[in-house]
Amino acid sequence: MTQQRDLFRGKPARKPRRPGSYRRQEPPRTPRDTAWELPEDFQPAATSKEDQ
Repeated sequence: MTQQRDLFRGKPARKPRRPGSYRRQEPPRTPRDTAWELPEDFQPAATSKEDQ
């Protein structure tokens, strides 16, 4: 019995994923995407006109 059971013991149990491994699934960002970011106090012209 034990010998037969050893045949099926090939793979160890799957280890739980580490936090942060999800980052590898995202497509790598091109430098063009991150080249410029909106300033925190940025307001589009349309909305700022409506506020006034």
